Amino acid sequence: MWVEGVMKIVVDRNEVLRYLGHRDQKIDENTCQLIETSVSEVLATLSRNYVYRIFALESADSGVQLARGRLVLSGTAIRLHLKGAVRCAVMALTLGPKIDEKIRLYSRTDVTRALVLDACATAAVESLADHVEAEIRTVAKTEGFFLTERFSPGYGDLPITVQPDIIRILAAREKIGLSVTDSCLLVPQKSVTAVAGIVGHVPEKHLKTCRDCNKYKECSFRREGKHCNE
Repeated sequence: MWVEGVMKIVVDRNEVLRYLGHRDQKIDENTCQLIETSVSEVLATLSRNYVYRIFALESADSGVQLARGRLVLSGTAIRLHLKGAVRCAVMALTLGPKIDEKIRLYSRTDVTRALVLDACATAAVESLADHVEAEIRTVAKTEGFFLTERFSPGYGDLPITVQPDIIRILAAREKIGLSVTDSCLLVPQKSVTAVAGIVGHVPEKHLKTCRDCNKYKECSFRREGKHCNE
């Protein structure tokens, strides 16, 4: 099953503040206005493209494999995440290249605006990922199944080196203009790939925390203080 399309995005201002390193300090009027104009600019610029495909699952010594071995998801974390799944949804989504271009342009002329625009775009791509996940969940529900939460390369011990295989198996370059560098970074940068299991029972809620990400130690955006769910 293949699906591709475009979705409406709502940017969560609280998430924007988190990506900006906000720690409950008071936000002045100028910053609030800059966030609002940046949100509008992101929404006017992004492309909102996505594609996903649902595969049968097969067991593998190193994790799980899909599509007769054309995609192998290695690691203990993904094996546990997909435990009991009868199928697996693989998704890729992007805001498109124009957002990256604007962030690069502002980084040369207005660093503060570039930082705010980057945070707004990050919140926007997460919103798009939430919408794609919700669409797949609705599809699964019509067939009497449930969907686990999405799980991206870089979570737990699922390596980012699986990115090229995800892009290839979804034909994401041809369908939505999403590619990957030799170092396994997505291009455009404001993009997400992920997998989710399709199961026959209501899945247990596994609270995703910053410690699930293998970039936890060097990430300046991790949730801390009273917002920490670790």
